[in-house]
Amino acid sequence: MVEQLRKDRIDVIVVDPISAVTAACGIDENGNAEVRPLLDRFDAAAREAGCRGIVIVHHTGHDGSRFRGASAFGDWATAVDATTRRRQA
Repeated sequence: MVEQLRKDRIDVIVVDPISAVTAACGIDENGNAEVRPLLDRFDAAAREAGCRGIVIVHHTGHDGSRFRGASAFGDWATAVDATTRRRQA
């Protein structure tokens, strides 16, 4: 992956949504012991490839007040932005 990122001169890695990656890898998105190493691998790959950053899209829980799944998603992030859909009246 790192070689391809370098070859294509990728600046920013976007993973949308992260749940597709966790499911494909058989990772329980509720388990910090499984999620954190995945996020750390993204960091390592981005650094090695010379990328400027990583954007990971992850959904919130049902009430929208926190990340769904493992707390590692929030602990890992440098910045968090929440986007909500405006309900039609």
